[in-house]
Amino acid sequence: MKIAYTGWMWLREFAGNRDAIRRTFEQSVRELTHLGYRHIENMASFLVPYFDDPQDVSRICEKYGASFAALYSNLEEGWEKLTSYVDFVAGAGASYLIAMSPNWAPGRDMGDRPVDWDSIRAQAELANRVGAYAAAHGVTFCYNPHAYTDVATAEEFAFFAGLTNPDTVKFCLDCGHATLAGVDPLEQLETYYDRVAYIHIKDVDPTVEKKAPLFGRLSFVPLGFGTVNVKGYLKALQAHGYEGYVCVGMPPPCAEINDYESAAISRAYLKLNCHL
Repeated sequence: MKIAYTGWMWLREFAGNRDAIRRTFEQSVRELTHLGYRHIENMASFLVPYFDDPQDVSRICEKYGASFAALYSNLEEGWEKLTSYVDFVAGAGASYLIAMSPNWAPGRDMGDRPVDWDSIRAQAELANRVGAYAAAHGVTFCYNPHAYTDVATAEEFAFFAGLTNPDTVKFCLDCGHATLAGVDPLEQLETYYDRVAYIHIKDVDPTVEKKAPLFGRLSFVPLGFGTVNVKGYLKALQAHGYEGYVCVGMPPPCAEINDYESAAISRAYLKLNCHL
């Protein structure tokens, strides 16, 4: 398996500042490679507007002995932006564009809520179009089921999966988001493994919501600090012979430590507990 890290957390406070984004992106790559991560993911909205030449992103990664693996995006960004992201991935020599469904507004819960089947149909239709465009440009498009979106539960994801082309819409599964959505991560992995092309791995501590109620839906902690069976999840991937990317990341503002320290703790967990 190829261990990656998503470094958008380093960049979030510099949105709109071209020089700061470019400088801080390089700093994130420097820090992550120092910790032993050799593959880099980042969010499209934090890279594409600030790097006119996609190869600059790859050159920065290569400068520190890493490869640029993937861009992350959101279906709500629409056809034009998503296809421009495909072009950026191809231009950078990377392989994957990942997309999730639109986030709900704060305050909406995973509990009592009607399922918006029409919204899921529309998202599946867009995913099919983007997936076909990506495949034609040598890029793998991966859909990422996500808690606190319209495609979160097992039933919703099954409906979305049935509407999308398995040849051009692959899946990026996330054990942390599955847990938050009330889905068994191992069961999800077994059900959809044939379409898995990329993995996000996170750990979740439900008590974070008590400490920071406004951000309860982001109850993520460094690997090993939460309740997700991360080791078992990685063992299941190994049992399948999975050799692709496993990307670690911990969205803010859950951490009471900084991004570098969080990445360091997760890397140590993978080395000591999972021999990765």
